[in-house]
Amino acid sequence: MTVTIREVARRAGVAVSTASRALSGGGPVGEATAERVHAAATALGYEPNRWAASLRGGATKRIAMIVPDLRNPFFADLVKGAQARAREFGYMLFVADTDDDPREESRMVRTVSDRVDGALLCTPRTDAEHLDVLTGLAPTVLLHRTSDTTAYVISDVADGVAQAVANLTALGHRRIGYVDGPPESWSAALRRQAIAKAGERAGIEITTVAQVAARFDGGVVAGDLAIASGVTAVLAFNDIVAFGLMHRLSDRGIAVPEDISIIGFDDVAEARMSTPALTTVAQPLNLSGRRGVEMLVDLLAGRELSERALVLPAHLVVRETTAVPRPEARR
Repeated sequence: MTVTIREVARRAGVAVSTASRALSGGGPVGEATAERVHAAATALGYEPNRWAASLRGGATKRIAMIVPDLRNPFFADLVKGAQARAREFGYMLFVADTDDDPREESRMVRTVSDRVDGALLCTPRTDAEHLDVLTGLAPTVLLHRTSDTTAYVISDVADGVAQAVANLTALGHRRIGYVDGPPESWSAALRRQAIAKAGERAGIEITTVAQVAARFDGGVVAGDLAIASGVTAVLAFNDIVAFGLMHRLSDRGIAVPEDISIIGFDDVAEARMSTPALTTVAQPLNLSGRRGVEMLVDLLAGRELSERALVLPAHLVVRETTAVPRPEARR
């Protein structure tokens, strides 16, 4: 059971405010009284609330990291990078999951903004106008979301998509489909634009075969639609959707990559473990988390950022889920 400062004060025979001053050094207290308070605290095993104390001092050495869905390994990799870098700077990282709900995201940011020194917002779901309000509550860096007013770290999505499309067309694919992410997702809109431009450069039209939730079951739903569309290759919104897609194709007796090639997006750790191993566009997720912390620590220290928009390279990792289409498919 936690010992409170009220119990310490009662044992020492002093007021709570006196006990607080004696333990924190925050005001004048007689030497004998201070000794009595400290003796009472030791005897009771009292541990001060260091978080509250740091808040009174104006610095918590804590950073909040707000993510939409910790079940998605995309965010786990971001968190690992951010946590490691925060620890190196002497900060503790607190992670909150918003269940992909913009309202919960807003509530969470408002709740933690006066309890931490700064925040990392990962792929925030809220609209741009509301986002400006949230990022004004505490020093903030965005991860995988751009902004005109807030510092951010993002991957070069357009180049990654271009590499994926170029790889498929070099293999001989001309009927390429895209499994899109949820309509409310900012990153989904960015990828739609990149897909359209990449298809235009390649001289082909990339068909959107489905728009699904960015989860495994979303990919399962997309599987039947991909088969019905007649495409020979599919670009998936992310690796988790790609896994669901592969699962459904297997259930339907469709071989990957012999019948349909698949490319994911993100290069989460599981992409190397799947059977067959997933070809995917790799984003430097761990590095993104680290760079985000570095930018935030600079802001907290009052240092001028060398760049407020950091774009990290993305690259295609070719594994086992892409191959040349069957001869009849090429015809």
